[in-house]
Amino acid sequence: MQSFMLLMLYSHLSGKESFYAMEAALTDENLQTTLGFSSISVSQLSRKNNDVDQAILSSLF
Repeated sequence: MQSFMLLMLYSHLSGKESFYAMEAALTDENLQTTLGFSSISVSQLSRKNNDVDQAILSSLF
């Protein structure tokens, strides 16, 4: 969950507007290492997003 939230924050700050853009950003090995991902697909991002309490995301963004 922590890695996903860091990815969401990174995506927000860098202007990524879709899960596809987030997935593309994770081709950067340094970003993968920093966030703790080896790889992640758009469908996995969508599932993780659905698992997060939307009130948390709403208050952050």
